[in-house]
Amino acid sequence: MKKYKLNPYWVTGFVDAEGCFSLNMTENKSYKIGWRNQAFFKITLHIRDKNLLLQIKSFFILVGSIYTRSKEETVVYQVQSIKDIMKVIIPHFLNYPLITQKQSDFLIFKNIVKLMNNGKHIKKDGLIKIVNLKASLNRRLPKNIKSHFKKKKK
Repeated sequence: MKKYKLNPYWVTGFVDAEGCFSLNMTENKSYKIGWRNQAFFKITLHIRDKNLLLQIKSFFILVGSIYTRSKEETVVYQVQSIKDIMKVIIPHFLNYPLITQKQSDFLIFKNIVKLMNNGKHIKKDGLIKIVNLKASLNRRLPKNIKSHFKKKKK
């Protein structure tokens, strides 16, 4: 397959259709605050499109990783390093904005990542801010997170 130099507007449009900005929160007692937070940007495609994800990774100066889910016949490009998200991913989407609802998700994601980058996710008040932001991100709060934080407020 030929390697093309990707146009930044094309990359943004492709992410508008196929990308995801998300935050995983899992309860974990080994963490000081009791929760593990993982912000990530990812694109999942059919395995036959792996070369395209390699080009997108190259476009984003090789940050992130690509892995294959053989059972599902999918390939995933994912960036979860807060440093890489702050230095590469966020600046791209600020310079080449998304045009769908995903732009709102990106702006919320950007605020979450900034809080995490500043260490706010390991303090109770910062974690509450992140939970409130996550409530508006993508598909809202999962039931386990919603019920846990409702209990804590009472």
